[in-house]
Amino acid sequence: MQVLADTDLIVFLATVGRILLVGPLHIRRNNRPIPVRFDIEQLDPGSLTSEQQRYLQKFDEKFAALSYMPTVTYRASNYGQNLIRSYVNPMEPVRAIVMIVEVTTKVGSTVSRSHTCMLEFFTYFTDGRLLTTRNMRLKSLMNEPPWRIMQECPRINDPAELRRRHMARVTKIDSVPLPAASDFASVSKEFQSGHERYSQHQVQTGIYRLHPSGAFYLLTDKVRWRGIRNFLNPFAQRFSPWRFVPAALAGISLPALASVMAAPLAAQRAQGMGLPPELASSLMMLSAYGLAGAIVGYLLEKNTFLWSFVLTYLGVGAVIGFHVSPVPYSTIAGIIGHYAAQVAKSSRLILQPKKPALASS
Repeated sequence: MQVLADTDLIVFLATVGRILLVGPLHIRRNNRPIPVRFDIEQLDPGSLTSEQQRYLQKFDEKFAALSYMPTVTYRASNYGQNLIRSYVNPMEPVRAIVMIVEVTTKVGSTVSRSHTCMLEFFTYFTDGRLLTTRNMRLKSLMNEPPWRIMQECPRINDPAELRRRHMARVTKIDSVPLPAASDFASVSKEFQSGHERYSQHQVQTGIYRLHPSGAFYLLTDKVRWRGIRNFLNPFAQRFSPWRFVPAALAGISLPALASVMAAPLAAQRAQGMGLPPELASSLMMLSAYGLAGAIVGYLLEKNTFLWSFVLTYLGVGAVIGFHVSPVPYSTIAGIIGHYAAQVAKSSRLILQPKKPALASS
């Protein structure tokens, strides 16, 4: 009976059940076709907005310190909002890129926009293998092809350290590295051929399926279930310690302190003033959980509803004990965390308008 009275737990279990039941339908509806061939467009750096130029300039300076110069700025014009800048050091068989991707997703009436910036170093070898060193923060849902040697460094944002790790691995591969592509024609050819080779592997392993038109690929249910599995696994995301630790501390300590100290004190003072003590206590708890959810959402940005529950419900319960409450404090923290995450993501958009657009008009 205690579980049935626990509003937060009921809401959480209902949310997970809804994700399992209708999640695949939402994902299928938002399944963005992947072109068989990309329309690769070279961009004049002068055509970028001043904000885009400032954003890339900081990377130009970091790569210049490594003697890597920008050679090509381009995008796949038929595949969403993206911007890629390529860097080459003529003395090394390595090409580096800064890739910016911004995605808009809609579930029901809720619209979410996200910004991702990834650094990547890669080297091709004469035997067909490819060494890639990158700092992608999300775990890929795709199957890794056998010819690609992948070094995932999600917590490293310094190009110098990524390059160091990449070059250390290059020397251990028993094959001859090929010269890096530098001009637009060679970069475009490499980009296209790599996409075709990668896509063929995904088709063979059941990740992609070719549309009857032959013009694009669609993701299969295997990928959708992987996405749901990752969504329900809070540790599938690669958070940096400087973001996760303060989020965890705020998510647990603020509600715990409010429950043990602030809420009883507020109730006592309200009673002395002739005001309803339960109302004062609840308002104090709502404030603490709301602030905790906002901090968790702003810092973590991913899986915020799940993380809000893990921290403000399970974490707080582990510290001060589990107490049944008719007010869904952790649910409220999760909702506030979701909107705080959208604000954080929207503040970094440079390819799309920065309006949070949390709900459709």
